[in-house]
Parts: sequence; C-alpha cells; structure tokens
Amino acid sequence: MIADTKRPLQAPINMIFSGTYLFPLYGIYYFIIHPSLWPFYLTILVPELVFILLIYVVSYILLFPAQAIVAVVLAGPGGLVGSWISVLQQASHISTILCSILVLPEVQRVVFDAVLSREFQNDVVLLGKLRRVVKVPFLVRLGHLVYFLPALLVLPWVILRGIVLLGLSSVPYIGPIIVAILQASTKGLQSHSRYFALKGFDRRQVTAIYRENTGQYMGYGFIANLLDSIPILNLFFMFTNAIGSALWVVSIEEQIKEIEGEPSDFP
Repeated sequence: MIADTKRPLQAPINMIFSGTYLFPLYGIYYFIIHPSLWPFYLTILVPELVFILLIYVVSYILLFPAQAIVAVVLAGPGGLVGSWISVLQQASHISTILCSILVLPEVQRVVFDAVLSREFQNDVVLLGKLRRVVKVPFLVRLGHLVYFLPALLVLPWVILRGIVLLGLSSVPYIGPIIVAILQASTKGLQSHSRYFALKGFDRRQVTAIYRENTGQYMGYGFIANLLDSIPILNLFFMFTNAIGSALWVVSIEEQIKEIEGEPSDFP
C-alpha cells in the first residue's frame, strides 16, 4: 500500500533521472550518422509529402475561415495570426494521427528491426520472426480475439479523447506542450509495442512493466510528442523516434545481459 502511494511521486523523479528523454534525440543523431538508414525514409518521403500537403490544404480550406472570423471579432485583425497558427497546429496534429496509421507503421517496424540488428541484438529480432512464422491454432487465435473484445467498449472514449486533444493542440503556442504532457506516458509505452511483440510479452506483463517504469515512459514520450508536434517536420521525427525507441531497447537488453539472469522490473 505504501509503495502504491509513493508511485505517483516516484514517476516524475524517475522521468528526470532516468535519461530516457534523450533517446528521441539520439534517434535523430543516429539517423544522421548512419546513411544505411536513409533509404528506409526515402521510400516514404514522396507519399508522405503529398499526404501532408493534402492534409494542410484541406485543413486550411475547412477550418481557417470560421476560426479567422471568430478570432477577428474577438481580437481584431491580430486574431488572424493566432487563427493561422491554430490551424497549423491542428493540421500537424491530424497529420500525425493519420500518418501513424496509414503511412509509417511498416517502415517504423522495419527500421526498428534494422537498428536492433545493427546493434547486435539479432537474438531479439530472430525470436520475434520465429513467432510470426509459427502457425497459431484457430482456438488460440479465437481466444485472443475474445480477450481483446472488452477493449472495443472504450472506443467512444477514445474518439472523445481524440477530439479533446485536437482542441487542446489548437491553442496557440502552449497547446502542443499540454498535449505532449498528457500523452507522454501513452506515447512512451507505444514506442515499445514492437519490442513487446518480439519478446512475446502478453498484456498483463506489459501492464506490470509500465507500472514499474512509468517515469521512464513519461520522459521518452514527452520529448517524442514535442518532436511530433512540430509542423511539417513531425513526420520525419516520427521516423527518428522509432530509431530512438530501438536504441532504448538496445540499452535495456545490454543492462539485462550485465545483470546475467538476475530478476529485473524492466524487460
């Protein structure tokens, strides 16, 4: 009970001292100094630019006129600047969500595996590939489906949360920072989804890992979210964030090998 009451206080402290907030920045540096990773990004660069351009054009056509009118009525001609920035941030938020679903998932997975392989963590990647090859019995797959059905019940809440976050992200200057804070731990945990799949961790194990390392995930997720909120460049940073999360996994695996089989709260 005492440990549970201390956990909310420990998370911010662990976030500061863990250093995980540096991994998104390491991802950028690692990408720059390793040209072998550039082709992965170049494969999505053109469709990414076209997709982003379309999102920004549609956003300004649909959102800017109404917001500009309201801003001018409330703040005078200077309100045009605020409404322009607001729509820019909204378009950036929308492009981040859509590209994370439609454009980036496969290339993020590939570059994640590539970084692990380059850093001599082939055993982790190979383990995951073997699991994908093994044929899962029908009853097992059906059981997994039934297990995840309750998650569909929170879909209305997810949609509502998305709308609220979109509204917050449109607040000039401070909106993206607020969203980055609110979504920090979720972003950090999502960054390890590929790692959890490769290691074969189930939902309960992931939950336990998150509870013991919330601060680390908050630190990584906050900086990653800030990078993702930068208009135009956000899609590039989403790519380098995948590299950063892989480097974090490399660090984790090295720590595990140093422990040499001793129990650890982190995977």
